[in-house]
Amino acid sequence: MLRTHSYLYPVCDKQLPENFFSLEEANIHIDILSSSVAEITDDLDLLAKGDGASLEDADGTDARMSNYFCSFDRPTINLDQQPSLVMRLDNARSDIRKWLTAFTNIPVTDENAMEHRLTRIFGFYTWLSVETCQNEDPTTLKHFEEQVCYIMGVMEEFVDAYRDGNSLSSSSKHVYQPQVLTGITMGTGLVACVCLIIAKFQHPHIRQRCLRLLRTIGPCGPFYSDDLVRYMQAVVDSSLG
Repeated sequence: MLRTHSYLYPVCDKQLPENFFSLEEANIHIDILSSSVAEITDDLDLLAKGDGASLEDADGTDARMSNYFCSFDRPTINLDQQPSLVMRLDNARSDIRKWLTAFTNIPVTDENAMEHRLTRIFGFYTWLSVETCQNEDPTTLKHFEEQVCYIMGVMEEFVDAYRDGNSLSSSSKHVYQPQVLTGITMGTGLVACVCLIIAKFQHPHIRQRCLRLLRTIGPCGPFYSDDLVRYMQAVVDSSLG
């Protein structure tokens, strides 16, 4: 497919292992898998545009925000005439499931707790992206809610630990106390994961937890926090009719 942009993507000549023995190894492979998933969703976006599908501009948001989040709100695309894309999608789903299994071999320690959480979040985001990119059925999506609630807890723990400047021990009692932060960028996967969950899942409690996280972390990078929260709040409001 013809893309209007070009990026450098990470590559690795090693097979995806059955078990990871370091976070560095896991991060190398999830970077490669996420790039593959990004290419697939880019192609789905191009097909959607060719079919005349478009994302409604929520609350007058400018093009940069709408373009970034268009894949979150893309309708299911008919892939009957796209066998190679179907094969790539199936392979990506298989590979990310293998990655999640291999990642369970890496223990959490006091030294790696923060990085471990962030890698887990990025892996979950990549998995959820590929599992839901062709799925807009609310009934089917409800099957993912248990996993979504779990990763929400992980993200809240990460933000708490980031705020406090140290890792939470596994025995500590988690109390989520919002406080505006700076320095968490789009590239960590955390912000993108929160936005994907808001776009895909309509459970009010899940969405309110996500919005609270966005208001707390104050993401830096291509989007200002206020713009991002306003956009995602508009997504939530539009679903309420």
